[in-house]
Amino acid sequence: MRSTGLVLSEIHYHPLVGGVEFVELYNGGTHFEDLDGMRLTGEIGFEFPAGTRLHAGDVLVVAQDPAALRASSGATNVLGPYSGRLGNDGGRIRLRGRRDDVLFEVEYGTRPPWPVAAD
Repeated sequence: MRSTGLVLSEIHYHPLVGGVEFVELYNGGTHFEDLDGMRLTGEIGFEFPAGTRLHAGDVLVVAQDPAALRASSGATNVLGPYSGRLGNDGGRIRLRGRRDDVLFEVEYGTRPPWPVAAD
C-alpha cells in the first residue's frame, strides 16, 4: 500500500562488520514533500524534524549512526539517529503522516520474493 510519491529506495538492514544500518527515502513525485511531523515506525522509529523537505527526485538517508555514515560515505543528506534496529532476518517499516495515517509500508526479508543478494 502506498499513497505518496515517497518510497524507501534502499533498506540497508544487514551491513558488513563495521557498516551502518540506514534507510533511503526517495521522492519520486513531481513536487517537494514536507516531511515535518511525519515519522518512520515499525522496526525503527524516527520523527522528521521541523523544516525537513525532500525535493522531487532527491533522496534523504535516515541512519542508525549518522556521523559514521557521513564519515564512511561522504553523504551530506543524512538524518538520525533512529531508535530500534533493522532486523537481519527482515521486518516492516512504515511512513506515517502527520495524523498517524500510513502513507506506505514495506516488508523486507531474506526469503523469496525478496532477492537473496539484498542480504
